[in-house]
Amino acid sequence: MKIIHLTTSTSGGAGIATVRLHHALLECGVNSSILCLKSTWPFPRNVIQYTESNPLVKRLWYRLKRLIFKNSVQVYGSKAAMLSSQMEIFTLPYSNFKPEKHPSIISADIIHLHWVAGFIDYLSFFRSINKPVVWTFHDMNPFLGGVHYTGDLLNQTPELAKLEKKFQSEKRHSMMRRTIHPIYLSLWMKQKAKEYIYNEDGVVIYNCLDFDVFRYLPDSCYRSVFNIPKNKVVFLFVAERIENKRKGFQQFVNLISKYQQSEAYFVALGDADASVAEANPWIQFVEPIRDERLLNLLYNSVDYLVITSLEDNLPNTMLEALACGCPVISSSNGGMNEHILQGVNGWLYSTFEELSEVLDVAIKNRNVFDSQSIRNQAELKFSKATISSQMKKLYETLAGT
Repeated sequence: MKIIHLTTSTSGGAGIATVRLHHALLECGVNSSILCLKSTWPFPRNVIQYTESNPLVKRLWYRLKRLIFKNSVQVYGSKAAMLSSQMEIFTLPYSNFKPEKHPSIISADIIHLHWVAGFIDYLSFFRSINKPVVWTFHDMNPFLGGVHYTGDLLNQTPELAKLEKKFQSEKRHSMMRRTIHPIYLSLWMKQKAKEYIYNEDGVVIYNCLDFDVFRYLPDSCYRSVFNIPKNKVVFLFVAERIENKRKGFQQFVNLISKYQQSEAYFVALGDADASVAEANPWIQFVEPIRDERLLNLLYNSVDYLVITSLEDNLPNTMLEALACGCPVISSSNGGMNEHILQGVNGWLYSTFEELSEVLDVAIKNRNVFDSQSIRNQAELKFSKATISSQMKKLYETLAGT
């Protein structure tokens, strides 16, 4: 049984989750491969970067499509197009790539889609595929049009709203050609999908994590590695892009400004514009960490991870923190509330006013949590062995083996 995973990139939250699943499947004996459009990782075993067989013809076709659709949308390409400063991302159901013709797809028994915006062309891809397709919904784009979370539906211009409706219709029509087996990372995402296109079908299977890499380091302090004060209660905020409005950083900054002279200390990890760092000199900004073992040290250097997302599915950061025994303070708007138990492995809040109260409690109760217990409970849910076993069982059912 040969499994091929499709992902636009092996970086970013969805790409990292795809690579982690791929490694887990290889370890449990599944013939797994990844076909990606771009990769910033050192290529691990069985990862293939897509190349065009005739790039000149592809470029000419792409330019022709831009001419055809120039009155509908201003920015086209295989990458996500930022069509509004108020929107996180807006991508198209069209692509000039043809992964369905790649040998790795043709020879596979099961195709596993992940975050594929800009990689597959919905009409041609689903028309060509004649084998089982599973799709992990890392965000809402598979059942929306161009946006990736419903929050961006509120920020559209009339022109973009019209285009969103058009893309939703085209996607649904294309996917009706093929039976798709959804995999949800949370019950929250499953409910959202049901509201738009999918019924009760589909299963919930979480992302996995290497618990040998992300682990609790008791009786050790690594704060000096990151120049973090030893006598402070440290809160960590993580986002691939700090300015991403969906991640709620600006609201968080407005809230925590009152703690500047307190025993609290705040660290923000991710890509940040220089102006953001200059405007908040009392926050320690840390550039993205690609080395997972170094990232493990950072989680073990802080007291809490804070997730302020306005919407989120199953953030890798939550899994990583819990694996390190780090309690999580999170908004309840998403899949996080399915894993964070009040006072057991963190706290949930519904409004930023509630978050302020939670931070006050957290500062006074930094030693209330059992880090080893937090890790143990996380391992039961998110270990490579657990998730690869669930995924393998699904593959075998679809393949009839």
